[in-house]
Amino acid sequence: MKNLPKTAELCRSCNFSWIHAFPFSPRPGPAAYTMKNTVASAAARTRVHELTLIAEVQKKAYIESCIGKRFKAVIEKFRIGEVRAVTENFLHVRIKSASDASADFVQSGEKPEKRGEIPENRGGSEVVVRIEAVNEAGFRGEDCEAFAVLT
Repeated sequence: MKNLPKTAELCRSCNFSWIHAFPFSPRPGPAAYTMKNTVASAAARTRVHELTLIAEVQKKAYIESCIGKRFKAVIEKFRIGEVRAVTENFLHVRIKSASDASADFVQSGEKPEKRGEIPENRGGSEVVVRIEAVNEAGFRGEDCEAFAVLT
């Protein structure tokens, strides 16, 4: 555990937008498999937990720094009342419903859809969104990390 404080401080000072921390899973092949002085499983879980807490604080701060800014995004999923996209800075966003949005969706070379509507079957389409809020529940798992509106 002597290196954890140094690692944690380095992670804080770098202001990563995310840290993917996970314990080493020993299996034949990697050089680390034969290393002596391995870290106990409980200690590894503690280290991962500590680094994940740092990651969540930094992810929130990063997304907060994006609030109000516009980013290109690619629509990933469309479900009734819900559209998800990934922004050019790799934020996974949920685009608010048509009743909440007040902007046009314009696909280059196509006629615009009705103002404020998010059309169906547009997976892979590029849009421009404005980040509106952080969704901390989305930092782990399949949910979005932020909420956005079309601009």
